[in-house]
This record gives sequence, structure tokens and C-alpha cells, in this order.
Amino acid sequence: MAILRELESLDWNMITSNIQNVDEMTLKFYEKVWPKFDKCFPLIKVKISSRDPPFMSSLVKHVLKRGTAEERHTRGKYRS
Repeated sequence: MAILRELESLDWNMITSNIQNVDEMTLKFYEKVWPKFDKCFPLIKVKISSRDPPFMSSLVKHVLKRGTAEERHTRGKYRS
């Protein structure tokens, strides 16, 4: 998994060494880990239209759109 490789590549001693305050250590942790997290799990953008049904959330729309793209990919793959 990409996130595992990214976290293994961190120099964890740099986060914990020479820091006496827990708040500073937490800040250093977030400064190092969040960019890795953002790289592996980027945010997605989904537009919700006024014509969408009321139950249509951004998550539902994303999953539906993703499913149709995967179906198109596999449909073309197995055609004879």
C-alpha cells in the first residue's frame, strides 16, 4: 500500500527527538504525516446539481460515477 510505504519512509526520530513538549511533538507529527496522507488520499471534487434527487450526496454521486467508469473499462476489455 502506498500509505504504508510513505509512512515507512518517514524519519520518526526527527519527530520525537529534541522535543520536550507534547504540543510541539504533535505539531511536528502533523507537519510530517499529513502531506503523506494527502498524497495517498487526494480529495475528490463532485458537483451536485439542482437537478439531482434530494438523496444524492457527493459520496453517492462519486461512487455511481466511479462504478460506471469501471464498467466501461471492463466492458471493453471482455468484448469478443
